[in-house]
Amino acid sequence: MKNTKIIFLLLSFIFFLLASSGSYISIGEFWSNLNVVSLIGFQKLVEYIIPINQFSIWNLIIVPFLKIKVPFLLSVISLIIFIILSIKR
Repeated sequence: MKNTKIIFLLLSFIFFLLASSGSYISIGEFWSNLNVVSLIGFQKLVEYIIPINQFSIWNLIIVPFLKIKVPFLLSVISLIIFIILSIKR
């Protein structure tokens, strides 16, 4: 269990360094490369669920999330797994 925690902590640092050092693809770019129609459908769903000020909700919450680099997201996920393993013992 201790080795697993160390691996996830190292992965977190490695992914963070990768995200800060290079120009990697963002979540939105990755999603649009896979299936752009589903990304457009997600925007329509958000606009349907929150009809009041949907432009500001989309631009203030969703677009910044879609601009996150993939290695940074992997870093955060690895760090969360490390914290869960540390708490769980």
